[in-house]
Amino acid sequence: MPMRLQMPTAVIFVLLLVAIGAIDARLTRSAMLLPTTDGSMEVQKMNGQTGVAPTADPNVFAVIAHLRMATQTPHEQPLLGRIVPDTSRVIGRILLTQNDRVALFAFVQSPDVKAYFSALKDSLHASFSAKVQDLIDTQEAPAGKPIRSILAFKDPAISEERLLFLRVRDRLYEFHIAEGKDADVQRMVEALSE
Repeated sequence: MPMRLQMPTAVIFVLLLVAIGAIDARLTRSAMLLPTTDGSMEVQKMNGQTGVAPTADPNVFAVIAHLRMATQTPHEQPLLGRIVPDTSRVIGRILLTQNDRVALFAFVQSPDVKAYFSALKDSLHASFSAKVQDLIDTQEAPAGKPIRSILAFKDPAISEERLLFLRVRDRLYEFHIAEGKDADVQRMVEALSE
């Protein structure tokens, strides 16, 4: 008789909340009523402020190669695969340096990443145990770079590894960081935030 893997109740609860949040975000997004203008409103430009010009997102696999990392197909499913309705859009890999695991890495590119990120944050925040550590939930605007949203934490009730979620433009990235590999992942985060 094959052995069945038992998932902790907390993980099942997190996955259920993430799925409900993603469905809710998807439904409410399409039902939102946005204000319209009849042309009588004047659009004002912000003088003296410069933004970051839109540009193409970095080539993820070129970044991985530039950082001298190798990849393998993962056996575990990233959390993004559980919240994105079209799971074929989620790309996941194991990142390696010198045959040593750096992280489980996944990403999705979609105009809906803000909704995915919001649903993910809401579900995870509601599921944190009393043992959650090093919680970071922030939005950064580095000079000359696009705005990036970051959620990072370690919670043994959710994962043995430190988790980091990064939203930049229309991409959402997920990292399950192996012990002692934070610097490697931070280099990748910086490269993906260009």
